[in-house]
Amino acid sequence: MIVRSQSVQLRNRTQATAAVVRAPDSSWAGRIETMLGHKGDPWDWQNSEIARKDLGLEARFFLLHRGEAPFANIMLAETEGVGFLGHVWTAAVDRGQGASSVLMDILLADFLGRGGRALFLGTVFDSPPWHYYRRRGFEPVESGSGYMALYQSSEADFYSGWFEVESAEIKTLGWPDWPAAAPLFLGSFPGAVRISATQLIGRRSPEGPLLPLLREEGNRQSADRPGCARILRAVGKAAVLGFASRFPDSTWPDLQRVDLYCHPKWWHRAGELLAALPPAEPGQSLAYADADLAPKCQALERAGFKAVAVLPHWVAADAARTSAIDVVVYLR
Repeated sequence: MIVRSQSVQLRNRTQATAAVVRAPDSSWAGRIETMLGHKGDPWDWQNSEIARKDLGLEARFFLLHRGEAPFANIMLAETEGVGFLGHVWTAAVDRGQGASSVLMDILLADFLGRGGRALFLGTVFDSPPWHYYRRRGFEPVESGSGYMALYQSSEADFYSGWFEVESAEIKTLGWPDWPAAAPLFLGSFPGAVRISATQLIGRRSPEGPLLPLLREEGNRQSADRPGCARILRAVGKAAVLGFASRFPDSTWPDLQRVDLYCHPKWWHRAGELLAALPPAEPGQSLAYADADLAPKCQALERAGFKAVAVLPHWVAADAARTSAIDVVVYLR
């Protein structure tokens, strides 16, 4: 459904139409898929899911088009005012004419005007796009990072309000958790090893790393099989407070990777998260933990995992690589 449409002029004085397409929209889905088809997997799958299905989140494609043929795009996916900004793209022939700037103005006005609270994106640190986003009000989540955030008020106000939670419940991972999990994984919390199975190490956006898990969840639901991931979600709001998954290891057959991560105030529920995962398939389960993150190590050990090795100075402690941490290898 088009929720907004207006005529705009680019720098070369050519005219185009700016449209805000609220997904799902079957009439625009095919054109969106064609326009962004260069993204490859898993992004082609993600775009098709969002463009064609009601996934329970707010998703909008901000498009420039001529004769209804789109040539520029920015996507916004959000849950309760927390969102991802992604798929910023302009056709080669129209680059350098301010297309993305036109769309960014419309997107930010739309997002903040609807009460948006935090918007996250990822780009290459210190690149031209990184500096462009800084001029638009985005700031890196930590020194040296390409992951950036824009807040309605301030970072401190957002995080204190988002994680102001009285009770929580364990749920199966779903699409609304995709953007809603960003504050947990991008937040300044202890623990670098967050979702090792999909390479979410350190303060990294879950925009890409959660997609394989969401796809696996969908496949398993279609086959009437237990899911692979569980979250600890605040009661009455979307905040994700904890995460656990059991996912096939990408290297070794008959090995399952178990991941576990929680907000500092919610590690006491970690055992419940692990217990809520479906029964393990035949074979061993592997888990990693920061050596100095005692709550995670203790939760894994109580669940029957045994420490079998330590990888010294294995993971950078921050994006600027000021130090490195030891990682403990667990098997069950």
